[in-house]
Amino acid sequence: MAVTGVHTLLYSSESEALQDVLRDVFGLTFMCDDLAGTMAELAGKGIVFSGDPEDQRWGTSVTMVLPGKVDVMLYEPRHPSPT
Repeated sequence: MAVTGVHTLLYSSESEALQDVLRDVFGLTFMCDDLAGTMAELAGKGIVFSGDPEDQRWGTSVTMVLPGKVDVMLYEPRHPSPT
């Protein structure tokens, strides 16, 4: 999985479960190089997506639903990665 970055502040009624997902599933990052491939891998680990990927002017994004009903955007940027 190639999730390469994140910029976020999250609040959850299930903070421990959310922390577990962020650590164990994502390795704490939400920007990826291959949105479709990353979605498939994350779905295999139990991550639920709300809606289909959408084109934005800066990339393609989709909304993930994390523990505590926290909506988080996962995206594949069109701009060069900072890493």
